[in-house]
Amino acid sequence: MYGLFVLLTMYEIIPQSIPQARRAEINEKILADIESGENRIPRQTIYNCYTGVGGLHDLNPDQFANYHEYACAKREFEQGQFFTPHALCRQIVSLAASDPTETVLDMGCGMGNFFNFLPNLHNAYGFDIDPRAVKVAGYLYPEAHIAVQDMQQYEPAMLFDLLLGNPPFNLKFGNDSSQFYYFRKAYSVLKPAGLLLCIVPYSFLQNEFWDKSQIRYIDNCFSFLGQTKLPQDTFEDLGVAEFATKLVVFSRESAHIESRPYREDEFITQEQLRERIARFREIKCSLKLKLRQETNRIELEEEQAFEYTMTKYLYEIKTHPHLRPKYEHAFA
Repeated sequence: MYGLFVLLTMYEIIPQSIPQARRAEINEKILADIESGENRIPRQTIYNCYTGVGGLHDLNPDQFANYHEYACAKREFEQGQFFTPHALCRQIVSLAASDPTETVLDMGCGMGNFFNFLPNLHNAYGFDIDPRAVKVAGYLYPEAHIAVQDMQQYEPAMLFDLLLGNPPFNLKFGNDSSQFYYFRKAYSVLKPAGLLLCIVPYSFLQNEFWDKSQIRYIDNCFSFLGQTKLPQDTFEDLGVAEFATKLVVFSRESAHIESRPYREDEFITQEQLRERIARFREIKCSLKLKLRQETNRIELEEEQAFEYTMTKYLYEIKTHPHLRPKYEHAFA
């Protein structure tokens, strides 16, 4: 299976040594070339040299009253954007062993690094809040379905077989951290027994006491396949010398497959993770018809819920004295 992914890779990974001081300049040249339509810079070069805004905040902690203000300004600039390294994307897609018929989603896809290794880009979907990253992703992978979108407003018209991701770390989405919100959204967009492979901070869900409610939610909504530690310097090329991260793998719960609870202290190798995913896929294959029926039922229930909500809101607009004049527009 791994050989198949190599054969279908669009762009070759050519490691670049780009000085931190030149990253912003190179990014701007790439964007200008894409926008001009002149196509002077080869796509292969863009794939290897565009690095996004992660680590480019150029903020001095001394200019802020305290570290909290500095951290907030840094997050505001970067929006948690640190592109997943190409080699790691290849490893993760290989682990997922995606079938060409499966629909694949990347929420917060950045420049679309996962897409380079997928077997069928026509079934690939992604979005990001950064229009510059989306412009690069759309240019590199024109067959994929990529849009500018905020994850908090994302409501797809379909459910997906596979979700690959590296969500923004430690932003606040309401009362949730961005990585936990990502899991809430993942549950709503995956088919029953759909797979989730996700990069998160090592500290995520690591404290059984402090993270008790989050772990309870995860256990109710997902089945745990495993997790593996990633190297401390995974994002070194983006200006983050050391940051502990891990790859976690879950499947959305299904009435037809017994769920396995999350174990925060259990770490396995990537090869062991590959074996677990392969066994899980065999189980899914044997239950294909039942899982399809379960998916159809969920989609029907969601459609009925939407229709009910829409009818209710329209009725309230129509009967409210101040909103009644807007009814025709709302109905249209």
